[in-house]
Amino acid sequence: MKLNRLQIAGNICNDLTLQSVGTNKTPLCKVSMAVQVNDKFDPTFIDCDVWSKKAEVLIQYAKKGDNIFFEGELRTASWMDKKTNTKRTKLTLNVSEFQLMGQKPKNEEPVGKHMFSSNEEF
Repeated sequence: MKLNRLQIAGNICNDLTLQSVGTNKTPLCKVSMAVQVNDKFDPTFIDCDVWSKKAEVLIQYAKKGDNIFFEGELRTASWMDKKTNTKRTKLTLNVSEFQLMGQKPKNEEPVGKHMFSSNEEF
């Protein structure tokens, strides 16, 4: 059995921008997420890629500092570092679903609770 699924919840660390990638100009939003793994403020930072219509929706409704849930598969990216002439690699979460968690206003329910999945039509 092969399984490559990761679910994480954390805070968006960067200002979100939309890029157009490839000849088809596919929308891409790169997200840096801080995930707290213990009681101390010692977050783990994870790079995430959100593609296509989901990227456009994310840009519209989310911003730096927002709490968000991502689910997807891990991908390995590799490249040659031009300065050191060494091969570099990093893991990136390729997001297939996300849920906007929002911030909980005083005496109100949390905002933005909607799950965006790869099966959903936009």
